Amino acid sequence: MSAPLSRILITLPVPAEPLAQARAKFPQYEWVEARKERVAELAAEAEIICGPPRAEHASAAPKLKWFQSTSAGAEQVAGTPAFKEGRILLTTAAGMHDSCAEHALALLLALTRQTCLYARTEMAAGTGAGSAENVRGYSPSIWDLRKVHPSPRVLNGQSLGLLGLGAIGRAIARITKTLGLTVIGVSYHGQPVPECHETHAIARLDDLLPRFDVLILALPASPNTDGLLSAARLKKLPRHALVVNVGRGNALDEAALVQALRDGTIAGAGLDVFAKEPLPADSLLYTLPNVVLTPHIGGNRPDYHERAFEIFLDNLERYSKGEALLNLVERERGY
Repeated sequence: MSAPLSRILITLPVPAEPLAQARAKFPQYEWVEARKERVAELAAEAEIICGPPRAEHASAAPKLKWFQSTSAGAEQVAGTPAFKEGRILLTTAAGMHDSCAEHALALLLALTRQTCLYARTEMAAGTGAGSAENVRGYSPSIWDLRKVHPSPRVLNGQSLGLLGLGAIGRAIARITKTLGLTVIGVSYHGQPVPECHETHAIARLDDLLPRFDVLILALPASPNTDGLLSAARLKKLPRHALVVNVGRGNALDEAALVQALRDGTIAGAGLDVFAKEPLPADSLLYTLPNVVLTPHIGGNRPDYHERAFEIFLDNLERYSKGEALLNLVERERGY
């Protein structure tokens, strides 16, 4: 009797055709698909799991050797004993999140060009779809805002502080450079990257904050990033500074941010990620006019599952040959 095949458990909804092609290319594995209700049962024999980073999935797989996260982060699995003790490899889908860089820019432009402010006013005006105001393309109350609100800001010539220089951070740097911003990157080690005009180690953050007209966070979740942008650090930013977060919510002290936005310590914020998700209905962030909120959609794209599966197959080729995997999470840092 031949030995059973090593099991690959797929918890990602992969289209039938790419999955069939993968089965044909890698026949040495048993390919098993599982939805939420059967993951724990089917994970018991899995050597490899490909899917969203769920700690309970890794914990239900005593034979697991490699977990391929289909998101850019994998803090949930990185926190499990199996990873911390070195029993499994952990990789991410970093590199497919250009959409997150575009989303950071969208939040920033919504703040600088005040598009959300005008949209809110139009909705509050209560004009109907067939009204004369909407037919003409404007509401009188929107025009009135020009008299009471400062002129929209221009990004060209501004200084951008960028916390986190992974694939998403570097993509943000490339985009914002073309708009004429001076990009000052901040990372764990501070090693130079060509996408930034300057790069510094995180240890220099306090000295750098007063230079930033805009601060964008593209950080992973880890103990090293918990509460990184604290109340004390928010006070070091210029009063006209804008803060955008498309990384993880743990890095930003939300209570301190609310206070800073209310008392004018900073000018505005665009947030796609939060300490608790969904953002609680009683959060004061909902009430602030100088905030733009989106529900953690920065990484979303129509072909997300297909792209994530392609990254997995690339790594599976490497895994099968005993080669180094791409996007390997460092055990010490958890990302």
